[in-house]
Amino acid sequence: NYEIESYTPTTGQLIAWVNIPTLSPMTDTQIFIYFGNASAPNVSAATNTGTWNSGYKGVWHLPNGTTLSGRDSTTNANNGTLTNTPSATAGQIDGAGSFNGSNTYINVPNHASLQVTTLTIEVWFKATALGGRLVDKGTANSSSDGYILDTSGSKLRLCATNCQSANSTLSTGTWYFGVLTVS
Repeated sequence: NYEIESYTPTTGQLIAWVNIPTLSPMTDTQIFIYFGNASAPNVSAATNTGTWNSGYKGVWHLPNGTTLSGRDSTTNANNGTLTNTPSATAGQIDGAGSFNGSNTYINVPNHASLQVTTLTIEVWFKATALGGRLVDKGTANSSSDGYILDTSGSKLRLCATNCQSANSTLSTGTWYFGVLTVS
């Protein structure tokens, strides 16, 4: 199963997410990509539902750098609404959103699939200024309530019921990968 995030026929550029059910550390795993052959078999139709299993509650790619979308790739359809017009921009993998750190955001509605006690949030980010929130559960402005990933001071700060700052100092204009796990 795979999800095609974007394909540009004129250049052949493809960004696809492929679900590999088993990956052995002992044996090579072969993945075949057919192109330019109309008679090549379509062994698996592009399907987000098979790519992102039920363990994923939401996957937001923010694709292509031209048009910003809050579309969720999982079967949960936790599609977000763009608020105060964040703009599309180039990202680390494909597209990204440009947010001002205070009032531009993607609002994901409260849905039963998101009512979890264990969760991991992963996000690539590049700050032009530090001090803004990257992910916020949105239950309060208190930094001790909800799930918050932000760039307070010059450190990445992760908050669930209390806040922890990462040891590394952040710089503006550099790509970082932030992860918050709560259980």
